[in-house]
Amino acid sequence: MICKPIKRSLLDEFREDRGQSTEAPKQTPTPPSRRRRDTTPYDSFLRKYNALEETIDDLGTRDLVYYFREVAEENGFKYVIANMKKDMAIMKRLKEQYSNREICGMIEFMYESEQDYLDKKRLSPNVLASQWVNTVYADMQLWVEDKYVPRKSKPKYSPKGEWDYNDTKKTEIGLKL
Repeated sequence: MICKPIKRSLLDEFREDRGQSTEAPKQTPTPPSRRRRDTTPYDSFLRKYNALEETIDDLGTRDLVYYFREVAEENGFKYVIANMKKDMAIMKRLKEQYSNREICGMIEFMYESEQDYLDKKRLSPNVLASQWVNTVYADMQLWVEDKYVPRKSKPKYSPKGEWDYNDTKKTEIGLKL
């Protein structure tokens, strides 16, 4: 029994020599984190989408994929993001060549215009990664200027050859004496 008080005093002296204390450390309040934990990337997109005119240049690749889905759903088509990473990679490649406004314009053109060369039910960001991107971009620029004419409305081009059946009725073959 006498040993315990001696051990305690030795331990107290040891802690005292080293500046240690037996008190629990004071809890300092942790600063709030910069990012809110309760928001998802989609919630962040919706905030940007609601103020699109001011935030369109701030859209990231994930936001552009969500934008594709929103435009599709607004126009009555269902687009399910099956592979977010692949779609984001497509948007990243597009951002190297086009601005966010141009990408959003192409997306809107595909769904909201009278274009008839792409099936609106089967559209995906893959179209913008294919050879169609040049056609879609050129037609989107015409659409923005209200100069776009759907392909079915355009007159068909028929090349003129050397001989046309209708011209034979007008032409006489042979010599007249």
